Amino acid sequence: MQVREALWQYPESFFVFNEPVKFELSQLPQIGEMPSEYTPSPEEWAYFSGYFLAEGSIGFDRRSQQPYDRPSLIISSTDQDVIAFCAKLLSTPYREENRRTKKGKKVFRISLTNFDKLQWTLKNILPFVSLSSRHREKVEKAFEEMEKRLDARSHSSIQKSIRLNLQKELDTFEPKGAPNVDWEELASIFQEHNFVYFVETPSVYGVAKSVRLRLKSADLQIVEKVAKVFGNKVQIVKETKKTKKFVYETQIEKKKYVFWILKNVMPFLNGQAQIKVEEALHFFQSADLLKSREYEKRENPDVK
Repeated sequence: MQVREALWQYPESFFVFNEPVKFELSQLPQIGEMPSEYTPSPEEWAYFSGYFLAEGSIGFDRRSQQPYDRPSLIISSTDQDVIAFCAKLLSTPYREENRRTKKGKKVFRISLTNFDKLQWTLKNILPFVSLSSRHREKVEKAFEEMEKRLDARSHSSIQKSIRLNLQKELDTFEPKGAPNVDWEELASIFQEHNFVYFVETPSVYGVAKSVRLRLKSADLQIVEKVAKVFGNKVQIVKETKKTKKFVYETQIEKKKYVFWILKNVMPFLNGQAQIKVEEALHFFQSADLLKSREYEKRENPDVK
């Protein structure tokens, strides 16, 4: 009677059946069993939707670090055959909970979290559960979170592809007209200086890290040797207080050149210098490389 009173305003064409519906109750799944794939009829979706309105709910897992909440459809009952039938409709297993009702009855539960099955289920029950504003809002929110998940996965896939292409460019990079470098000599110069610097900059994806090579020394001849490898100029950065000597500096931050230099001096390094270069080379294999590139592109559209 409550159903009829709630739906009297709808035209008869709204209803997909007028006669009592017979369901196939044979071969229902057992506890923990994965049912075979099944396509419910309109009548079966109507049945499940009504049972969901009475006994079901939609939950959202907010514990992950993802930019979306993970929705799940939950339905439970003390009637195993009813839960088993719903599990058959959804092609998903059910389980017995580790609790009893006050009267000592067993409780059976379906928790549907599979993304594709959840999306398919919500799409089919939405026309029926829309009569309840509370359930409709929950279903619509679940769709929103699933859209966020799709966007995040698409973005992640694109980012990964770009990062792999960047790494391929780095691995195959060889500068045109590169100087004939004595890598062992360069490594010996680096060995005595703090030459690897990690720089953090704001990024559209948070804080971006980048790697720079920089050499400071009062020995102009050494700085000039390194500057030739860097393809950069020598600058005077300060004058020492005691000796009144100048301190010279040269640096490079172009990623391809930095990677090219580091991978070539690596075999000749040891100790703390080697550890620092290993850390820098690891940066070029990480997602931080892409964050840094995005920051640079925003600041300078012509960045390579």
